[in-house]
Amino acid sequence: MTTRALSLSIFLLLLFFISCGGEKNPKGVVKDFIWAVQDSDSATIVSCLDLDAIVRRSLKTTSPEDSLLVLGLHKGKILGTLLGDGHRRITWLKSQIVLGAEEIRDNLAEVEVSFIDKETGRQNYTKMQLRETEEGWKIIYFY
Repeated sequence: MTTRALSLSIFLLLLFFISCGGEKNPKGVVKDFIWAVQDSDSATIVSCLDLDAIVRRSLKTTSPEDSLLVLGLHKGKILGTLLGDGHRRITWLKSQIVLGAEEIRDNLAEVEVSFIDKETGRQNYTKMQLRETEEGWKIIYFY
């Protein structure tokens, strides 16, 4: 009887974790994003980013007739830096990457990230910013 009760308890506990763990926390999204960049996994990279928000943040003013073209070009440039021989991907591959604290305020979050060059020891510290959407946490700023 105790084996049956223990099995039932474990089953219910697993069900609880599965039902609550459907969405990743911001730190988990950042971790997936960094691994995807290192693996040049475009599908995962795109799923972790809010590309529209990233592009709009970098562009201060865009005329309505140019906005779609400019947004498309900038999205391509951003993804190009993260894939293949892109400079950001190469830099990250040469770095030890350390995730620090996660801070969540309402639907916005920041995750501390340090990029430490493996050859020089030089450290670049940043906070990746995320926003909670209907699809889960999405990165809106990264170094």
